[in-house]
Amino acid sequence: MKQDEMQRALWDAAKKGDKEKIRMLVVAGADVNAKDADGRTALHIASQYGQADAYKTLLAAREMQELMKAGIKQDEGKQGDTYKAA
Repeated sequence: MKQDEMQRALWDAAKKGDKEKIRMLVVAGADVNAKDADGRTALHIASQYGQADAYKTLLAAREMQELMKAGIKQDEGKQGDTYKAA
C-alpha cells in the first residue's frame, strides 16, 4: 500500500472508529500527524465524529511515533507512564 493510500485509510478508520485498522496502519507506517486536504489529522477526524476509542488509540500511536523519532525504544527506561532517553 502506498503512503498516500495508507493516510487516506487512516483518516477513514478514524472516522469509523476502527481501532484495529488504525493500529495496523500505524505499524505499517501511516503518519498519525499527516493532514488531509482540509488540514485535519486523524485525531481531529476521530474527535469530530465522536470516536473516543479511536481517538485514544491515535493518541497512543502518536506518542509512540514521537518516541521512535526521538530514538527512544518503548522498553528503555520505562518508569510508570513515562519514558527516558537511552
